[in-house]
Amino acid sequence: EQTPLHFTEITNKVNDLMGNTQRQIDVRRAHSILIDSDTFAHSGIHGTYGLTSWGFRKESTPELVEECLRKAGFPLHWKQIYNYVSKYKDSKVASIISILENNRMFKKTGSGVYWFNEQYE
Repeated sequence: EQTPLHFTEITNKVNDLMGNTQRQIDVRRAHSILIDSDTFAHSGIHGTYGLTSWGFRKESTPELVEECLRKAGFPLHWKQIYNYVSKYKDSKVASIISILENNRMFKKTGSGVYWFNEQYE
């Protein structure tokens, strides 16, 4: 399809390719394969997976937020963090802000600017 798909859509497409054989794949099994495979990564949209070769990363969105701040080495505005994470996940602005506001690893240091809480630096 050349675009990220929900794991149930992937399951249906695989089963369509298999035809009316006994070798149909279960939705739960397909989801497990997607999670375990290095070829696929969660796109950032609920239940949707894309290929890592397209640039999607296996890390969770909070892990990418942390990576962004650690690479910078200083506090960043949420828009900068969003731009970094968006390279690897189809994240929404509200998701990034929610992570920054509600994850105890991060704290607001200024107007829209975030850094690590002391115990996580």
